[in-house]
Formats: sequence, structure tokens, C-alpha cells
Amino acid sequence: MIKILIVALIALVFFRLLRAFFMRNWSKDLEVDVTFLQPELVEGETGRLTEVITNRKRMSLPMIKVAFQTARELIFEKKNGSTTTDQFYHNDIFGMSGGERVTRTLSFVPSHFGYYRINGLEVIGYDLFFTQKELQSFDVDRTLYVYPKPFHTEKFAFYLRQLNGEIITSKMASEDPFEFRGIREYQPYDDMRSINWKATAKTGDLKVTQKNPTSSKEMRIILNLEDEGIRKKEDQISDCVRVAAGLAQHLIKMGMKTALYTNATDVISRKTATVEANIGTGHMREICRQLARLNLKEKAQPAKDCFGALMCETTENMTCFISCNAYPEFTQLLKQYKNAGNEFIWYYLIKHGDLVEIDDVLMPHVKILKI
Repeated sequence: MIKILIVALIALVFFRLLRAFFMRNWSKDLEVDVTFLQPELVEGETGRLTEVITNRKRMSLPMIKVAFQTARELIFEKKNGSTTTDQFYHNDIFGMSGGERVTRTLSFVPSHFGYYRINGLEVIGYDLFFTQKELQSFDVDRTLYVYPKPFHTEKFAFYLRQLNGEIITSKMASEDPFEFRGIREYQPYDDMRSINWKATAKTGDLKVTQKNPTSSKEMRIILNLEDEGIRKKEDQISDCVRVAAGLAQHLIKMGMKTALYTNATDVISRKTATVEANIGTGHMREICRQLARLNLKEKAQPAKDCFGALMCETTENMTCFISCNAYPEFTQLLKQYKNAGNEFIWYYLIKHGDLVEIDDVLMPHVKILKI
């Protein structure tokens, strides 16, 4: 009997020493990381996220659980142990031998544009007998830009074709025929007289010569996201941002210097978002990144405070307003802008079946988009 007790005591001491050694060393030389394989996506595109766990020591790990959270707007395939509230909580279980590296790839689809982060993750280690566990935090900071998908309807495409005529007329009046800027692909809205036949013959595709403008005329997009109604228009606000993306894409493709102003704040700088006028694909990327970083969960600043200075000036620039609200303070600003002799278009987003109650003075400038 005494021998049995001694053996049991030795076994218990060995078990506790082994467990203490394991729990003291399980997280040593353990590397855990998560990465977005595509750091920039457009709404609806499929993205991939990888988990990489590397165990650089000889000791095996019978079970570890990797836990981190992502925004619920990133739709992952449902897995056992994962939960969704205002965030999506991932729980993935791994068993690892000494010196092993495991990579797991998760696919997801972003349902809404935005700026998303994975800020830190936790790993739970279990001892050899699954009687004790310990949590270890790892510093991880990964970001993902999801750009708004450019708005597209037949009506919006029609409005853009109307805008083409105004822009072409303006460009023909302002371009300097002696200032060469470059050659690009022919677009349907280009004047046939701008085709560069020599470049077309070399490439086999229609090419046009770009000229530098003699004036500094530019296009301004003013995105008003103020929502003062009792019933919030969250879906329409999001579509306003998509309209801004589609409009900017169209203008930049036409070679127009384009600026963006909005009264929503940037989630990083906490300031109202502005992108100064420029051209080119790099500028479109800058506008998309800014639109992705708009904080739509916070109340937008009053339009009169953000855009008041712009609305008081007289300018040759064409201005495109985008808003889903027609409250008196905003329409009064538009009237002041019109009275100053400025050119503008107001893309007004409403739901099907909603009544349009716009002052007759403004109606010639209004382009209604039903969503």
C-alpha cells in the first residue's frame, strides 16, 4: 500500500512539474500572424486572409487556439466556434509538432466599403493533459481598404453622357494645341480630331493626343452626407458615396482635374475629408482611399459650416453636388451658389416612391437618382 502511495505521489509530482514546465515554455519561440493578402478591395470582391503559426522550438503543442476579431462587414464562411455580434470573432484550433509551420487561408467578401483593422490577437495554449490553459497576446496591426463600388444605373449613365457634352465643349475651348501632355487610349467621348493617327498605326489601337489646358478649370465634387431627418437614410448615404466614386472615376478618365469635398470625417485624421484637385490613376486611388475612410457612424458636420466658404465664391469650375437630403439649409446654400452665377449639378438620391419636393429655381440643376 505504501509503495502504491509513493508511486502515486511521484506521478503527481512529475505531472505537476511537467505541466509547469510546459506552461512556462509553450509560448516561447511561437510566432503568430494574420495578413490580408489583398490590402485593397472593392465592395463585393473576394478577399483572402492568412493565418501563419510557426513553432520554432522542439516541444510539440497539442492544442492552441488562435482568436482575433474582424468587422462584421467582412463576411467569412461560418465556422464552428466563431461568433458574430458587432464584430466577427474568429476561433481557430491548431495542433503543432516541434519546428512546424502552419498556414491557413480564409476567404471573405466585404459587404460594405470602409477602412478595416485587425488590431492584436490572442492565443490560448493548453497543457499536455488539457487540464490547464493560458492566454498570450500578440501585437498585430493589419489594415484593409475596401473601396466603394462605383454607382451604376442606366439613369446615372445617361446623366454622365449629358455631362460629357458639357465637358468636351469646355475642354475644346481651353486646351492649348501646342502643349503636348501625352497619348492615351481612345474613349467614346473623345473628339475624332484628337486621334493621333501615327500612334494608332504603330499600336493598332485608336490613340488620342492629350493637350494641356490653358486654364485651371476643374471639376469639384461636393459630397453632402448630413442626415437631419428623424428616420436615418443609411442606405442612401452609402449610395451617395458610391455615386461620388462613380462620378470621380468618369471625370478622371476624361482627363479632368477633380477635387473632392465632404462633411464626413476621416476615421484616421478625425478631420473632414478633402482631396485636392488632380488627375491620373494615382489620384483616383487617393479619392477611393479617402471615401473608404469616411466615418459614416458619426454625424456629419453641417453643410453650411463645411462648404460655406466654397459656396460664397464665384468660380469657373463646374461643381457636382451629391446629397440624399433636401432640407432647407442645404437648398438655401444651393440658391446662393446659383445666384453667384456658378455652374453646378445636384445628384439627388431618393427611394422609389418618394416625393420630390424641390424649389422650381433649383430643378434645372437637379438630376434625380432613384435607388
